[in-house]
Amino acid sequence: MTAPAYGLGRRLARDERGVTVVEAMVAALLLVIGALAVLQLVDTTTRNSYRVEESQVISNRMQSELEQIRRLPYSQVALTTAPASSSDPADPRRRVNATSTQFAVRRDGAEIADLVVNAAGAVNPGPEPFQVGDVSGEIYRFVVWQNDYRCDETRCPGTQDRKRVVVAVRLDDAAVSSERPYQELQSDFIDPTARPVANPLPAAGPAVNTQSLRLSDTPCNQGSRQQITADHEVHNTLGPCSAGLQTGAEPGAPDRIFTGQAPLNPCCPANAQPLYDYATEIEPLQNPGLDKGLQILAPELPGCTYTPAGPSAARNTHRWVTAPMAAGFTYVMEGTATLKLWTRTINDVTLPGRICVFLFTRESLVSGGEADVLIRNSQTNDPYFIYDDPTWPPSSPTGGWVEITLPMQFEAGTRVFPGQRLGVAIQVEGGGTNPGEALQFMYDHPSFDTRLEVRTSTPLP
Repeated sequence: MTAPAYGLGRRLARDERGVTVVEAMVAALLLVIGALAVLQLVDTTTRNSYRVEESQVISNRMQSELEQIRRLPYSQVALTTAPASSSDPADPRRRVNATSTQFAVRRDGAEIADLVVNAAGAVNPGPEPFQVGDVSGEIYRFVVWQNDYRCDETRCPGTQDRKRVVVAVRLDDAAVSSERPYQELQSDFIDPTARPVANPLPAAGPAVNTQSLRLSDTPCNQGSRQQITADHEVHNTLGPCSAGLQTGAEPGAPDRIFTGQAPLNPCCPANAQPLYDYATEIEPLQNPGLDKGLQILAPELPGCTYTPAGPSAARNTHRWVTAPMAAGFTYVMEGTATLKLWTRTINDVTLPGRICVFLFTRESLVSGGEADVLIRNSQTNDPYFIYDDPTWPPSSPTGGWVEITLPMQFEAGTRVFPGQRLGVAIQVEGGGTNPGEALQFMYDHPSFDTRLEVRTSTPLP
């Protein structure tokens, strides 16, 4: 080999010596750091998805349990056996006293009630295991007596005026909340044969008419209808009226039902009344500034659930209530009502749509909080009413707002007693509506008279 050729070989050998050990270690370290970041992101996403799944399973399970118990005759709404007491703070039976005769209705122990246990009972106290997919846990059931504080001793002697059912769910792997090891849902059960003496059934042949109750954009803690002046975020209506106006995840006051029509906006002529957006945080990708009224999102999971769970619960369900019935006045409904609802799809695209509508009565409790009792569909015995159409809205090929009609039938003589409120809730259902899609609803506008028409012999003033 010549000298020039030998020198060239030496240089090529030096140039192809590769990376050093230090460089390889640095590259491996960077690779590990990147992989850990990706794994952490995947883990967080998986945990959040699991929390949402758990919340929905808990909500659906508790609602299903209450619906099954509500199908029982009133006499059978009782425990088959007394539940044992427990010292475990994560066990709902800790609220059972040592003699298994009483139960703390409130977690803080401020309200104690006698357990309903008898031979005719058909409610198993549990715990009963369950599993839905990868979510598993135990179900606990309690039935207690309640005293109707609004009814004096001459008309409602004793303290066993109605029953309250408490359903609790404890998960095997509770990722929903470390502060609440179990979730619960309570509902009152009233004897359908009980009639207060001071509120007898109307005599034969009363004057019956149809009364229109208008849905508004005013929270129910307000005494009068508020003029809409600007776009705003969705009102979170899943709390009590005392919570006032809330947006985001904080449960707030439902919106108010009024008897009068929506007033004209003094800003503009009658033929140019403005349309406002009641859900500015729910914006479509196309024409984000053109959506108006309330947009209600379809949840990922199907089914009608009165107590939705998860961070988007207030965007899936919207509630309205009347003012409390005046002292000495009982609102008597004749068993039929009709929801007249102005709606459309966003950007007028052709989509399937389905909504669940709940009618309910609400009363404030002496112990604090509020209790809702759902009015059952007399045709299906479900605590809700369904409206769906494969091409929502159903009759607007050229687009625009459309008025739909949902007739509802329930038990004749259904009453809203003094101090109670009548309420209606609308929920977009995820089984008949594309998950993640939103339907629009317009109300509280003089040109779009969304209303609940109720057949009644005692119209509100």
